[in-house]
Amino acid sequence: MAPFAQVINEFAVSSPKYFNDVPVDDVHNIQIHNFDLTLLDRSQMLQQEMARQSHTSPVLVVSPSFGYCFPTPPPSEERPRLNKSFNASKTPFAD
Repeated sequence: MAPFAQVINEFAVSSPKYFNDVPVDDVHNIQIHNFDLTLLDRSQMLQQEMARQSHTSPVLVVSPSFGYCFPTPPPSEERPRLNKSFNASKTPFAD
């Protein structure tokens, strides 16, 4: 989204249009579509430049068969057991 926002910020914002049959209080409701394909082309060029510049950053590749590769905790039977002598009140973080 950043390239699209940059392109919109580069171009001047148009002023509201006034019509005889529209009350001044309702002018903000009039939609003005003054963007054309040159803005889209410019934003796509910026997007490609950003992609080329960020080649050094790692890319997470998601395989459809594996889904997202986020770490998950082990099953409860594989988790290490806590010491029975553990006392939470003796920890430095206890209230």
